Amino acid sequence: MLRMVCGVIVSVVLAGCGGVSEQRVSNIEQQVKKLQEGTPAPAAAGGDKELATRMDGFEAVTNERLKKIEEMIDFLQKGVAEAAAKPAPAAASAGAENAWADVDALLGVEEVGVEADGDNYVVRRGWLLRQVQAAAGKGPKLAPAKPTGVGVKGVKPKSFIDQLGIKNGDVITTVNETPVASVDELAAALKRSASPLSVKVLRKKKETVLQYTLKD
Repeated sequence: MLRMVCGVIVSVVLAGCGGVSEQRVSNIEQQVKKLQEGTPAPAAAGGDKELATRMDGFEAVTNERLKKIEEMIDFLQKGVAEAAAKPAPAAASAGAENAWADVDALLGVEEVGVEADGDNYVVRRGWLLRQVQAAAGKGPKLAPAKPTGVGVKGVKPKSFIDQLGIKNGDVITTVNETPVASVDELAAALKRSASPLSVKVLRKKKETVLQYTLKD
């Protein structure tokens, strides 16, 4: 009877806790094994009283251990249910993305961070962040332009700024319809803005609107 009860417990753990680590399941199996090995062998004829005493004591200990195992099962199942209901942490996702970027770099695979369709761009957040960090102090030169806006110079071919559709000589005039007349205003407008992002630029005296959508 005890072996059957223990078998049911193990089945419940294995079936209901798919996200539980093998180590935790192994620990529970070891507890069950101890219970199974602790089952007393039948006593010889004439030892009924001694057998009854041993069985009473063993039953009390067994019931207590089974109760603890059941509590452990409930705890594990709750943990699995809660974990399944929660989205993966952003930090973990970012870490996984960075790891794949490192693998691509080792293999010599060029990372694609921008998908362009005319003046519409889909940009990967992780890629953009890495490009900005790598270009710190080496990026294009920005300066107020006349009569208004922020002029862009020093854009290198195939740089991340070039891939975002910004060209040498462009003058950025608005960000999401907010006028910008200085580098500080441009930085503030970009910081406030969320995806999708609309940037108006003057290019050879013609207005162009660049649309950006950020994705994870």
